Amino acid sequence: MSDGRILGDDLGIATENTAKWQHNHLLHGTTFQPGQLVIIDETSLAGALSLDRITHLAHTAGTKVLLVGDYAQLQSVDACGAPRTGPTR
Repeated sequence: MSDGRILGDDLGIATENTAKWQHNHLLHGTTFQPGQLVIIDETSLAGALSLDRITHLAHTAGTKVLLVGDYAQLQSVDACGAPRTGPTR
C-alpha cells in the first residue's frame, strides 16, 4: 500500500497521485472546488510543470494548496523539480 493511500485511510479522505489527477482532469473534467484543501506530499518529487498546472487550476477554483515534503529528499526526475528550501520558521 502506498504512503498516500495510508495517509488517506488515516484521514478518511480520497487520495491520488498528481499524474492520475491530471489525467482525470484532461479526460473527464475533474476539477477543484472552492474552499477545498489539496495536499501535495513529497513535493520535491513532483515536476515543476505538474506543480504549476495543479496550483494554477487550484488558484483559479479558489482552492488552497499545501506543499509538503522533505527538503533533503532527492528531486524529481522531471526537469526543474520543486526547489529545495530549508525548513522555515
